[in-house]
Amino acid sequence: MQIAVYMDFTEVVYLGLDLCHQQGRTHFFGQDFRSREPESTEFPGMTRMLARAAEVVVSPGVSVGNASPIATLEAFERISYADAIAL
Repeated sequence: MQIAVYMDFTEVVYLGLDLCHQQGRTHFFGQDFRSREPESTEFPGMTRMLARAAEVVVSPGVSVGNASPIATLEAFERISYADAIAL
């Protein structure tokens, strides 16, 4: 996000930034032995970092949308895939 804003993009959309896992899979490729409980370790830190980025980076003229299917990240405005593709 920071690089996109640095490069003068004014619309940034996250796709697949769910910050959760299902059925014991912590990554798209399966289980990561270093991340046994990401909901209590990695995900809270990532959520805080993204919330802070939302305060700092998002300004008049720059918008960041979250088109992820699972709404666990509330720092950015939720948008649909259709709206994201239309940008």
